[in-house]
Amino acid sequence: MLIFILPGSVTDAMFSRPEAVSESVKRQIEINLGLDKNVFLQYFSWIFAFLQGDFGLSLISGESISAIIGKRLPNTIALSLASFFFISLFSLILGFICAIYKNKFIDIFINITTFLLACLPHFWVGLAFILVFS
Repeated sequence: MLIFILPGSVTDAMFSRPEAVSESVKRQIEINLGLDKNVFLQYFSWIFAFLQGDFGLSLISGESISAIIGKRLPNTIALSLASFFFISLFSLILGFICAIYKNKFIDIFINITTFLLACLPHFWVGLAFILVFS
């Protein structure tokens, strides 16, 4: 319910020029979205709908959130499976190298490098990939 902490209202955020929309239209939108109810009632009705698979509507496009997720889910699954495959293959190869050259320079180097890479925030790695591959 972070939306109540933000300045302005939900209806103001929905329009590029909120001052051009009348208060009665804004009030009707708030009623349609259930924003006229108590915060706790809104939360529990959202949880109840969520558990039934109804994720609601996008406040920007008005499209069903389930439809938005459904459109993007196949690409997400494909990327996840591809990354899982490559990470597994790469990890096995590095693991074999570390096992063969135990306590040698290459083993220590791989251990330190993988530890440091694992400590990097994901958004840094993402930004680095964007810079390298774009």
